Amino acid sequence: EPSSSGNLLVPSPATSCLTALKECESVEECKFQLAELKTRCGRECDSAVCRGALRRFSTFVPESLSMSLSFCSCPGGAESCPEKDLLYPPCLYEAADLPQCEKIDADCRRDHKCKALVGQMADQCPIVAGACDGGTKCTQLMLMARGSTIDTQCTCAPKDKRCNAVRSMMIPNHPCLVESRREFHRLETQESSISLKSNKNDNSIDAPAAKSGSRRLTTTTEPAAAGAEEEVESAPWIATTTVSATTTVYTTHARPPAEGCSLKDSLGRALFFHVGTVLRRNMDWSGRCTSWCECVSEEVLECHGLPCSPDKNCTTEDEELQHQYGERLYLKDRGACMCESGQYTCDSPPEEVMPELYPGLYILVGYSTDEIDMLEKEVPPAVYQKAGFKSPERASDISTQLGAVFESLLPHGLQCRLSHMKGFKSPGNAVVQVEWYGMVKRLNQTKTSWQTGSAEKACSKYANLLEEMFDLNDSPRYQLALSTVKQLRVLDTLDNIPDSAPYRSIGVITVALLLRYLF
Repeated sequence: EPSSSGNLLVPSPATSCLTALKECESVEECKFQLAELKTRCGRECDSAVCRGALRRFSTFVPESLSMSLSFCSCPGGAESCPEKDLLYPPCLYEAADLPQCEKIDADCRRDHKCKALVGQMADQCPIVAGACDGGTKCTQLMLMARGSTIDTQCTCAPKDKRCNAVRSMMIPNHPCLVESRREFHRLETQESSISLKSNKNDNSIDAPAAKSGSRRLTTTTEPAAAGAEEEVESAPWIATTTVSATTTVYTTHARPPAEGCSLKDSLGRALFFHVGTVLRRNMDWSGRCTSWCECVSEEVLECHGLPCSPDKNCTTEDEELQHQYGERLYLKDRGACMCESGQYTCDSPPEEVMPELYPGLYILVGYSTDEIDMLEKEVPPAVYQKAGFKSPERASDISTQLGAVFESLLPHGLQCRLSHMKGFKSPGNAVVQVEWYGMVKRLNQTKTSWQTGSAEKACSKYANLLEEMFDLNDSPRYQLALSTVKQLRVLDTLDNIPDSAPYRSIGVITVALLLRYLF
């Protein structure tokens, strides 16, 4: 109802969790991840699987939507409601066989990600006199902690002070989570309190301001005198001289749309594949179960199921750390890695087999040999070859497919290519060198040729763009052959050479010419 001041106060919605849920379901990437939560975190769930779904939700859903559901309030100030339980599954926090808090603490210390997260929370989310004293960074850390080792309830002996201190730092009990909810509700209430001016006796409408350079037209409600002539003033844009002009009309026809198949990835982003493309689709959220498909005509995709990969954890060589299927991490001497069916697929080969690389521009590729074995067995030979597997050298076939995507990124006039280093052999890894085609006059070259050592620096921008496409799971990554690529990294050892200068520095040129005359 309107207040005495004439302002209409619109109260905040009684169920902000319901509002947040509706907003989430209206956005494709949020709706997709929410569907996984509903599947993985039912009444009776596997806690590890459910936490994985929570991790992916907080990682892939836009922060505003994730925050709305994580910090929303139930009607009447209730602690629990169905919408809120989606983000705080009872099967994680109310199970009969809750783990001991000391075990959770020990597990977190062994997990490098959890250990680092707890360290950040100690810095950004200090607890003073039992209350949270954190800021915006702390709120973001609360979201990052969803699905982690400490996102659970645990049990303690009643008088075990140390254990109870650990228990209070678990995500469901953390004082900063309570404070984040309270602050979010306060801000939400402020935003939803809208003041509307209401005055029933004032029905006047202000006329819009006149545009610059135009004349203001004034009207009056007084009747005109009888017999008076109405004087109409010409508007300033009416000219007194009329000139007939001849206009030539050019009709531009839109390019016909490319024929192919349109799909969406797990985040709801649009993907497009031309007719004839053989691709691979994920059938679940983890990517363990897939199907191979062929775009046979306009928006007609024929798909066939493939066996699911074994759901095995990976263990580091020192047996101190374990990682779940699909988890990405960084291993010393191996670079960026992904756990897949008990094996790590990394962008760099083992240090003992890594070839000596001279100054140049390289792309390091890590691919799954198990997946290629499976595809060779399950996909018809004609389709398998059409997808790009045409030789006994799998690394060479993958390099060829990468080269085709790389060359499609190049602007007109720039010639670069990828050359597979065939002398290097390590199952699951390939080293590809970038080459530039042209002639460097400063080196007294008189013929164009494929070159490495400095000139390929002009290609580095597009090599980095290729790496970015794979990081963002763009369309090329779904091609059947390239779907086996799990890691891709650009290695640029051409230090101090600008991208726009496809030649060596003057000092290097001088040395090269001197060596030519000496030998």
